[in-house]
Amino acid sequence: MNFVSISGDPLHKIHWKLSAKTDVFMVRKDEGRGIPRKKLILDPVVTRGEKPKTQSAVQREDKILDALISVVDMLVRAGRDVEVWLFEYGEWMNYLIKDRDQIAQMQHRLAAFKFIRSKEELNNERLPMSTIAMQDGNGRIFAGGDAMVFTALFDNQLSETIKGMQELKMTVDLVAIKYDGDNVKSEVWQEEKSKAAKMNLWTISLGDEISEVLV
Repeated sequence: MNFVSISGDPLHKIHWKLSAKTDVFMVRKDEGRGIPRKKLILDPVVTRGEKPKTQSAVQREDKILDALISVVDMLVRAGRDVEVWLFEYGEWMNYLIKDRDQIAQMQHRLAAFKFIRSKEELNNERLPMSTIAMQDGNGRIFAGGDAMVFTALFDNQLSETIKGMQELKMTVDLVAIKYDGDNVKSEVWQEEKSKAAKMNLWTISLGDEISEVLV
């Protein structure tokens, strides 16, 4: 595993790139510690129905994985412990990441990650809302916290799920892949963007450099 440290711009200008499927990282030196933990959640769904996976779907998978590992690295470098939530073996699993070794482990885990072919194959929640929320003996639900959702399929179902998380007092940001040839009409995409107005939203096209978008 090779780590290349670079100095220079502050954190809000991220001029480095790293891949979930390679062993080279461009990373910054530590810029502070002690900030609360953030939950990074990978949406496991990448297609809308039972159909063969297209090349575009594969590219979107790779792109959202790159975005996720990039943000993991950025946050850990900034002094934040993060939880990465992945849908594996039919259930939601979470992994605490605090240091470089754990980033490397997550990189390899993401390289082997299997997305769900369609929403119909998902026998659990689209996002781990009830798993994150804690319920006491009186039936009151406690959640709160700070989350970032990564998706290659931003649709109505996901939008409604995120609204539910916000109702549980969670602050939710969204990183979504936008790609040419999407069979969703542009006005529908714009409508979904407007529904996300209460959160920070980053859209990444397949040809974008992640380091130039996530700033």
